[in-house]
Amino acid sequence: MEWINTFPYKKGKKVYFVQGLETLNTVLPTARVEKTYQSSIPKITIAKWLVKELQEKSTGKVALVPNSVDTMLFYSEKRVMQSVPTIGFLFSETGSKGVTIALKVIARLKKELPQLRVLCFGAHSAKLIQLPEYVEFTVNPKQGEIRGVYAQCDVWLCCSTLEGFGLTVLEAMACRTPVVSTKCGGPEDIVTDGVNCYLCGVNNVDNLSLAVLKLLGLEPATWRDFSNAAYAVADDYSWDDAVELFEQALLKSLDS
Repeated sequence: MEWINTFPYKKGKKVYFVQGLETLNTVLPTARVEKTYQSSIPKITIAKWLVKELQEKSTGKVALVPNSVDTMLFYSEKRVMQSVPTIGFLFSETGSKGVTIALKVIARLKKELPQLRVLCFGAHSAKLIQLPEYVEFTVNPKQGEIRGVYAQCDVWLCCSTLEGFGLTVLEAMACRTPVVSTKCGGPEDIVTDGVNCYLCGVNNVDNLSLAVLKLLGLEPATWRDFSNAAYAVADDYSWDDAVELFEQALLKSLDS
């Protein structure tokens, strides 16, 4: 971002696309990152919490363009609960993804529900975090395979400490999977607590565990209500809408 400031006007209008608050999770000096946010360059970002943060940090305009999900790729017919209760999560050894907390939650759930099936996928094999033998881990799956993971789950678990948007939450919901998520930023735009999801505090293993048990213990008809409500939200996110909003934001930046 710093070197963009040196570009002459003839190179085009400058716009800053922000997908996360790097001052909270970066190897760069915080002051250096903060300085880029303080610029008057128009900004485009993907979640309401980021809009608020950037408005507080800069004098430039901030436009909201939420991410979306391809419902031709991530989808499911109307579903019923699995015959064996099943939970899924994204595996990543990046600390902000909260996998160590997710594993604590799952270990507690296994004591209550020994038959619980646990699925996950991730871009890379586990190196630093040891997964229990009962976890069914798909490494670097194709996009079509990811849909299959989501659609086998009764609950999708997100234990992140910070998410710019939380795309896996929306993808799971597109596959009609209710969510239990931490209040970590982006997912709070997407889900409605008690309707298609339960929201819990970051690192709160007790509340996360109770929320999952609550979803898994629902009557089948009530779980279907959660499932259908999850899908309805995901279906409202269109890439066509996102493209139009992004184009509008770019055009408005020409006037600033």
